Amino acid sequence: MKTISYLKIATAIALISFSTSCKKKKTEPNPVSIAYKITTASKEKIKMTNLSVTSTKGKDSVITAALDVPKTVATRRAMPGKGYTVALKTKIDKPAKITLEILVNNKVVKTSKDIDVKDISKEVKLEHKF
Repeated sequence: MKTISYLKIATAIALISFSTSCKKKKTEPNPVSIAYKITTASKEKIKMTNLSVTSTKGKDSVITAALDVPKTVATRRAMPGKGYTVALKTKIDKPAKITLEILVNNKVVKTSKDIDVKDISKEVKLEHKF
């Protein structure tokens, strides 16, 4: 009788330890930093009248504070899936040439140099697809 009860206890312990060791461990996706950069070579002071970037939740976030050029806006998020698009959109207050860049983990992945903005009512846009 004692042998059977020890056998049952040993089997139960083995099953519990086996079932807990075989569970898949959840792995968090590697975080990635995404920076949106607006610069100009102009000596004149340029301000953005509108600035929006793709946020950590995948929706556009409108930035309203400190809209002087040059400007860098950085976010940190989980690595976006294949085919996911991030964007930088802006309008400026006077005609000028500006450069837009998108950086992922401090490496430039998309750039648009010397965009000649003549019509200040039009939005300038730069997108990067993962």
